[in-house]
Amino acid sequence: MFLKKKIISCALFMGLIGILFIGSINAVTQETQKAADYILTKPQNAWTTMALSIAGAENIPSEHLLNINSNNANDYSSAILAITSINQNPRTFGAVNYVAKLESFWDGTQLGDAGLLNDDIFGLLALVSAGESSGNPIVEGIKNYIVSEQNSDKGWSWAPAVDNSDSNMTSAGIMALVSAGVPASDSAIQNAVEFLKTMQNEDGGFGYDGSDFGKVSDAASDSWVISAIYAIGQNPSEWAKGDGNPIAHLKSLQGEAGFFHHQQGDQENSFTATETAYAIVALESKFFPLNVFASAPTFLFRIEGKDNTICKGSAEGPTALDIVKNASVICGFTFNIEETQYGPYLTAVAEDEASGNTGWLYLVNFISPPVGAADYNLQQGDEALWYFGDFAWKPLKLEMQNDGTTASFNVAFFENSAWQNLSGATAHVGSSDFITDASGAADISIASLQDGLYQIFAEKQGYIRSNKVTITAGQAPDSHQVGLKVNILQTQPLPQDNQESIVFSVSPSDIDFGDMKAGDSKTRVLNLSNNGSENINVNAEVSGAEVFRSNISIGGATWNNFSASVQKNTSTDIQLQLSVPAGYSGEFGGQEGGLTFWATTQ
Repeated sequence: MFLKKKIISCALFMGLIGILFIGSINAVTQETQKAADYILTKPQNAWTTMALSIAGAENIPSEHLLNINSNNANDYSSAILAITSINQNPRTFGAVNYVAKLESFWDGTQLGDAGLLNDDIFGLLALVSAGESSGNPIVEGIKNYIVSEQNSDKGWSWAPAVDNSDSNMTSAGIMALVSAGVPASDSAIQNAVEFLKTMQNEDGGFGYDGSDFGKVSDAASDSWVISAIYAIGQNPSEWAKGDGNPIAHLKSLQGEAGFFHHQQGDQENSFTATETAYAIVALESKFFPLNVFASAPTFLFRIEGKDNTICKGSAEGPTALDIVKNASVICGFTFNIEETQYGPYLTAVAEDEASGNTGWLYLVNFISPPVGAADYNLQQGDEALWYFGDFAWKPLKLEMQNDGTTASFNVAFFENSAWQNLSGATAHVGSSDFITDASGAADISIASLQDGLYQIFAEKQGYIRSNKVTITAGQAPDSHQVGLKVNILQTQPLPQDNQESIVFSVSPSDIDFGDMKAGDSKTRVLNLSNNGSENINVNAEVSGAEVFRSNISIGGATWNNFSASVQKNTSTDIQLQLSVPAGYSGEFGGQEGGLTFWATTQ
């Protein structure tokens, strides 16, 4: 019934009301120009954002897409579709990774509410728009679920097991399957197209469903069907029936004020702006998803605070300042940027706030660039280092060799485009400190250390804290390693005593990502079971090929920032994602690596 249609539609944009914005529209059809001008006077939501992106609006407002926190998968799906339509990354746009959040609704069979099908359909569209490939098991699973829920009349409805299909969900289902790689010639799509043809009225338009009220042609149904027709490579103008076709009927519903009436004679209401947004997409010959976000290149980075390393890993740019913004999503720290007469200035990261001569500064490849961070566009292979300190400070580097008995390390600082040995630097190894000699070297007797896993770093007053290296002394905490494989196609745990009460397992023991090419992203699921008598904290370390060390994320975080708490006698699933950068220039062919999980008691 129509009431059901209104409820489901509202679920897709509820909570996304934003600010008003008056902007300019680039050259489009007259119908689109009028409709976009109307939308710009209304509160914004995800669907109006998509329409404005198609209409060519400048400075499209997007504040309403920030900081979404919802228990409804559709809220994340519509936001992702809108964010990608303006060519932004939904993994870093808001306060959380929207793609990871949407994927968290996957229960192994379907996405979101088991009593709804529309959240599976829009979820699939959203994941594809975010650049998730068909190799993602969640994408594949949702696609198969949608096909399995096709009704006996060959259409789809807003919920599973509702054998009264509607034109809107059938059209959205067609677009979702096409976006996920299902060919238009596939029987599921061809059957759905035949169902749509049974819904066309003599005026050329489409109604919502077969109910008495739903049979009447309306703007939303016209729009969704038109977009679906474009998605399968056909021309909706050729879908003629009676006195018209769907495009002609949709245009007939546009009023002088620019908006589209739901049906002939209907008045404007709270849903009119969204229905008008659907019409813009259709009349501009577009279909969903409007854009597939191409992952931007990532860059290695490290953020050194006053007392500790705040974050490290790999993040998108394109500028050195964007590294901080995107890293905040990975590591969850806060930051503050002030606009000054000289440009944006980073005043605070986490608890470290600029004061006097001490503040936040950045280096690229250990050199201080001559421009502000917001103006420095990173190039392939660049490494960014942000630190809280003084402009005169020099970066440190720690290197180590370990023969199993003695760990020999060297500390150097970077100056005049070269690394120079540094004497008097302090290397911290657990609770022990070691001082470098005149050649910047020091030795550690492994036997003198308590059993455990250690991350060593060096520091000295007036220098930037070094990178960290890991060593194991004696019997390390219980660990398990997962083998990693991929074929690239060219086209901080604390030191602990050994705890016998730590017993955990990870399965499967090998992960093969199969064939991937630049720009691809694949997700696999690991199960971690705590079989011991203690609650544990689990960390991870990636080794082997560079493609793994730079591009693996675990549980939505870069591997070196991953941490999970697992209660005794419980298990948890962890998502492992490999994203090959769009600008990948590393080794091609088979690549191998290792993923080690370390557990310590809480």
